[in-house]
Amino acid sequence: MPQAYDFEISECEDNQLEDFLGNYTEEPKEAVKYGKRFDELTKSLKELEEIGKECSRENWDGMNEPPLKQETIIKARLLLIKSADLPYEIPLPFLTSSSSGLIEIEWYKEKDHRFAIRLNDQGIFIYSGLFGPIKDLNGSEILDDIHGTSGFNGEIFPEVIKTNLSRLFETQIN
Repeated sequence: MPQAYDFEISECEDNQLEDFLGNYTEEPKEAVKYGKRFDELTKSLKELEEIGKECSRENWDGMNEPPLKQETIIKARLLLIKSADLPYEIPLPFLTSSSSGLIEIEWYKEKDHRFAIRLNDQGIFIYSGLFGPIKDLNGSEILDDIHGTSGFNGEIFPEVIKTNLSRLFETQIN
């Protein structure tokens, strides 16, 4: 008989998620909090868990890339959960493994319109974004882009990400 769980996704370890979500008879607290996003968030968290499994061993890609550290997965998981709190106009990001033991988290709008970060185990991330073509002083079209580094401590959603997602999706983020 399935058991009822009163839990929050953020309280679960990645390897517990599938068991919890597959066996609950009552919706977790976050199902109400995230509304339509709950299924999307659950799917993304499972994708992250799969990335962690695939990329957690030495030479996982056959090109001597280092494995993803559990701390990197945890930071990405926390950032993904915080992303579900963003306005609904901003989709949850795509997740992929990246070189040098990083996870890439990318929000995509359309061609030449994207924002991505590459996150490490300490919460340091490199960010880059494309915001479409603009005209320079000579009237030539160039791509409007941004890049830099910042950090994520696991608690506060980074302001640099909010600012750039607001710009990308043309919506206000509080």
